[in-house]
Amino acid sequence: MEENIKVQNFGSKNILEEFYELIEKHKLSTNKSFKLGNFYNYLSEFDEAYQKFNTENNQKTTKAVYSQLIQSLYPFLVIFKFKGFSDRPVFHSFKKFIKFYTLILSEINGVRSDFFFWKNISENFPSLVKSDFVEFINREEFNLNLISPKNYDDYNKIAESAEYIISKDFGFEIENIWPIKKIKETEKQYQIFTESFKVLEYSFNSQKFDFEIQNSHYEMTVDLHISVEDNDAQRLSAILFQILTSLSNVNNNKTYFEHLSVGSLYGRIKVWMKDLVASEETKAILETTKEAVTKGLTAGQVSYSEVKKQSAETEKIKKEQELIEKELADKPSDFEAKMSNALNLEKKALENEKLRNEIVKERLEVIQKLSDLSAKGIIEADMIRIDINEVLYLLKQGNRLEETDADIDDIA
Repeated sequence: MEENIKVQNFGSKNILEEFYELIEKHKLSTNKSFKLGNFYNYLSEFDEAYQKFNTENNQKTTKAVYSQLIQSLYPFLVIFKFKGFSDRPVFHSFKKFIKFYTLILSEINGVRSDFFFWKNISENFPSLVKSDFVEFINREEFNLNLISPKNYDDYNKIAESAEYIISKDFGFEIENIWPIKKIKETEKQYQIFTESFKVLEYSFNSQKFDFEIQNSHYEMTVDLHISVEDNDAQRLSAILFQILTSLSNVNNNKTYFEHLSVGSLYGRIKVWMKDLVASEETKAILETTKEAVTKGLTAGQVSYSEVKKQSAETEKIKKEQELIEKELADKPSDFEAKMSNALNLEKKALENEKLRNEIVKERLEVIQKLSDLSAKGIIEADMIRIDINEVLYLLKQGNRLEETDADIDDIA
C-alpha cells in the first residue's frame, strides 16, 4: 500500500469535527452566496453509520477504517479550508464521497488486513491516494497560516489543479460554455471490495444522488515472490507459468498482471472470478496446492481439505434427506400414495445424485490436476512466498514450508 498521508494534528478534535466547524462558519457568513442544502444531512448519515460500524466491529477493523478515512478526507479538508464551499465540482465530489463511504460501512465487516479499505479508495478514487497534490500536502508544505497576498496565487493554482483531478475521479468535468462554466457528470462504475473476495459493482444515479447496485464478481490479489539459484530465467518463468496456469484454468477466471519485476521474481496478479462457483474452485485449488506442497516436502498425509469436503457433503446429504422427508410428510396419509411418492422421490434423488456426482468428480479431478501443477512449481522454487490480499498465505524456504495461520476462508 502507498505511504500514509501525514495529516495535521487536530488535537482533541477529529476530522469530521473540522468539517462541521467549516459548515457552521459557512452558515454564519454574512456574504455567502451558496447554500449547502443537504450537505449536512449526508455528513450526519455518514457519522451515524460510522458510529454504528465502530460498535459492531473489532478494534483492528475500526482502526483500519479510521486510518483510511482521515487520509481520504484530508485533501478535501485542505481545499475547503483554503477556498471555502461553493457550487463547484469538488464540492459535489465530496458529497458523493461521503455517500460512497457510508455505503462501504454498510457492506464491510471485520477483515484480517487493511487491504480492502485501502483498495476501496485507491481503485475508485486514486487522486485521494496518490497524486501531486497528495504528495504536496504529505510534505506539509500547504501551511494555511503562512498564506499571504504574495504567495496566494501559487497556492490557488495548486488547489485548482487538485480540484480538477479529484473532480474528474468522481465523474465530474467542467464544460466551458461561454460566458459560464457548466458542470457535466460522466458515467462511471464504482466497486466495493467486501469479504469472501466479493466485489459489488455500482453505478451512480444523479437524479436520486445515490449509488445503485448493478452486478458483482469475485477478485483476489496474489503477490508472488519467487527465488531460484542463480536467478535462472527459465526456471523462474516455468514456476510462474505453472502457478498462473492453475489459477487461470478455472471456469470463468481471468488473471491480469498488475506488476512484474525481476532479479528474483516478484509479481502482483489480479485473479478475476465471475461468480461464487469460480471463487470456491479457486480457493479449493489454493488449499489443495498448499496440502500437495506439504505432502511433497514431508511425505505426510494431510486431511484438512478432505475433512472440509466430507463435512460439506455430509451437510448436503442431510439437507436433501430432510427435504425428502418433508415432501413425504406433506403428502396424503394414504399408504400406497406415500409409497408411490417415496419411490418416485428416491428415483429422482438417485438420478440427481448420479449426475451431481459425475459433475463433482469431474471438477475435483480438474482441481486436483491444477493443484498438482501449481504445487510442482512451488516445490521447484528455492524460496517462494505467496500473499493473498496482502495476507501471508504460503512461505517455502528451501525444503521447509513455514507454518501460517492463514485459512483461505478468513483472508477476505
